[in-house]
Amino acid sequence: MSRFHQDILSDSSILKKIFTEKEVRYCESKLHPTQHYGVRYAGKEAVVKAFQCYGIRIPLNRIEILNRKNGIPFVTILDRNVGNFEIKISLSHSDTIAAAVAVVCEKPLGKHEYSD
Repeated sequence: MSRFHQDILSDSSILKKIFTEKEVRYCESKLHPTQHYGVRYAGKEAVVKAFQCYGIRIPLNRIEILNRKNGIPFVTILDRNVGNFEIKISLSHSDTIAAAVAVVCEKPLGKHEYSD
């Protein structure tokens, strides 16, 4: 992830094109922020690819990946025009590697996501 740090995190204008303010606050609050940025970037890429099945393109900075109080990651799409989708995400990282899997499904009408 050192290349990720050099290429992305060293340029604040690029950082703003990828991460939301909440994500930046979360990552910067960690002892090793690069790992948390890296895994969120991997998660955003997984979400983008999952939405391609529906012909939907979402900019990285309109995808927000945070954690619930219990530590489970969740995704919020910051574009109201995307539709009604359920998104499940799994994030994993080590010191040098980040991986993510995202599954996107259309929600049936009337189904609502739970909240904290």
